[in-house]
Amino acid sequence: MTKSDLLIAMSEKLGVNKKEVEKFLLSLNETIKKGLHEDAKIILPGLGIVRLKHRKERKCKVPKSEQVLTVPAQDVPVFQVNKKFKEIFKK
Repeated sequence: MTKSDLLIAMSEKLGVNKKEVEKFLLSLNETIKKGLHEDAKIILPGLGIVRLKHRKERKCKVPKSEQVLTVPAQDVPVFQVNKKFKEIFKK
């Protein structure tokens, strides 16, 4: 499903125009980003949790040149799917 398909489906379901749905999605995106910058975990009811996960510094090797690189420690966003949402697709 593309962004355009999502906008059309949501606008039909909610009975509002596509611009309002797009404004909502942009607002949701900005709110999630802001929450992650504040080290919060964002709970999306019925879908899952978006949070930051810390990855330690690690070394990796480039197979072609055998060069060893150090990948710095960093925080990365992860999405943990709700168990009930997963069960919908197990059938």
